[in-house]
Amino acid sequence: DISQIAVLREIAEGVGLDGAAFEAVLSDAAARAPYDALVSADVRQAAAYGLQGVPAQIFNSRYLIPGAVPVDTLRELVAELKQSASR
Repeated sequence: DISQIAVLREIAEGVGLDGAAFEAVLSDAAARAPYDALVSADVRQAAAYGLQGVPAQIFNSRYLIPGAVPVDTLRELVAELKQSASR
């Protein structure tokens, strides 16, 4: 239940973040403000792309993958982008 701070802290720690620092930022609006601004900017950018749901990934500022796709599809796209960049 991601509405619970303890669950969010556990997730943060699971990806290598300092759990105490993460929780402190969540509970302090002033400390959280820069992160809120970054999320708002991402939401505006998504709206500019016409995205209305998640998941959606944009690669190389050019290729949109809307919706959930198999991980192999994403790997193939990344391999193609790497190959075309090396040409």
